[in-house]
Amino acid sequence: MLALIYLLRFKLKIGINFFVLFIIIFSSLNVSAQWNQEFQINNFDSSRVAGWVPFKKLGDKWEYRFYTLDTTKFEVYSSHYGGTVQYSYSFTAEEKAAGNLLYSVGVDLTGDNLVEFYVLGYIGTTSIRQTVKIINITSKVTLFALNEPNFSFTAPTIYDIDNDGILEAVFARFAYPYTGAYGYVIYNTGISTSVAGDIEPIKFDLKQNYPNPFNPKTNIEFTLDRSAMTRLEILDSNGQRIDVLLNSNLPAGKHNIIWKGENPSGRRLASGVYFYRLTVDGFEQNKKMLLLK
Repeated sequence: MLALIYLLRFKLKIGINFFVLFIIIFSSLNVSAQWNQEFQINNFDSSRVAGWVPFKKLGDKWEYRFYTLDTTKFEVYSSHYGGTVQYSYSFTAEEKAAGNLLYSVGVDLTGDNLVEFYVLGYIGTTSIRQTVKIINITSKVTLFALNEPNFSFTAPTIYDIDNDGILEAVFARFAYPYTGAYGYVIYNTGISTSVAGDIEPIKFDLKQNYPNPFNPKTNIEFTLDRSAMTRLEILDSNGQRIDVLLNSNLPAGKHNIIWKGENPSGRRLASGVYFYRLTVDGFEQNKKMLLLK
């Protein structure tokens, strides 16, 4: 409607020669696309996460498959619009404690043209130690695992760091019990970049909380470049998980979560150093904050 009014005024000022131009533009604006429904799923349990994952490599592209994830298992279906369950992985007790954090590594590490996955585990209750393993979901074989008594590991990032044509797997490693310091360990996968079929990882940015120091509450802000499974946790200075503020699939864009300095039961926490951990599609960022009373 704004375009119509503007062009009418333009015509009156300039003259009759622009009337034809107005008719053409008006006609093009009234061309509407036809949207046809392709897929629908009903009565889906809200406790289950579902979506699509790049799963099978077809030339230089990936075929997406429908998946579901709940508190006990992860399932990949036979097609992009459901079908039947083709592959399934059941979580161990440690992996359930971590919140069923299973994600695609974004590459084919076995040469079968299917993407591999990794899953995180939590060991301990008062002070959490995180483990990680990479699995072949078709055979349920563990391809690689990190589980050491004195260290906690993040999810892997896989790419060719040294440009030698072979993919490396990068893990951040934290001392256990947690001291705030960390390092990196890098492993050569032996997989050529020419056959791996790398999928671009999600990009996200975790901001420093504000205000900081804070009392009684603070804002935790982050941005996602596309929709992703997102988890936000609060940890104490020993690495013990205090609360999970968020664990859901979020759209792209800026997000802000308010933490009130409380545990899940609403009890105010003592003054001191706390950490917040953002996990997006398995990749992590951690930051420190200070609660004062």
